[in-house]
Amino acid sequence: MNEIELMAPHEKLGSFYFGCKYNLKIKKNITKLEETLKIAVQKIVEKYEKATERARLEQIKPKRSDIKVKMVELAWYPYWVIKYKEKGISRITTLEAFTEK
Repeated sequence: MNEIELMAPHEKLGSFYFGCKYNLKIKKNITKLEETLKIAVQKIVEKYEKATERARLEQIKPKRSDIKVKMVELAWYPYWVIKYKEKGISRITTLEAFTEK
């Protein structure tokens, strides 16, 4: 294979274009990094799959003595439900029943 040296910067992009020799090195490095990443991801997946296999679902019923109510609140969001027909088609829309000042 012929070696191609570094070419001059491209005026519009302001970056260097590399010859075949450098592109091949970069592609090999990318391939190695992708393989390393796949192996690392596989190890993580295996680790957590083992943990989830050991996990089990267990329901715990609370006792009345364990529950303490400190505060009860009520939220209300008033709105209007408007039903109407438009060109023979039934439609429903909602509008807020208040305005902020």
